[in-house]
Amino acid sequence: MPWIFHGPVRVPEEAKGTVIITISFPDWKDAKVVPTTFEVPIVEAESKLKGGSNP
Repeated sequence: MPWIFHGPVRVPEEAKGTVIITISFPDWKDAKVVPTTFEVPIVEAESKLKGGSNP
């Protein structure tokens, strides 16, 4: 499955493991978009792993 959405998401410091995310676009006028739900692992940001600062 190709990933269309990509990018960092801020989560609380105490968050660990995986999260369940649902994406939907109920107001999209051009077409009906079926909501989808999936699990996403929580991982450290690359900049934090390399000693940098997170945005």
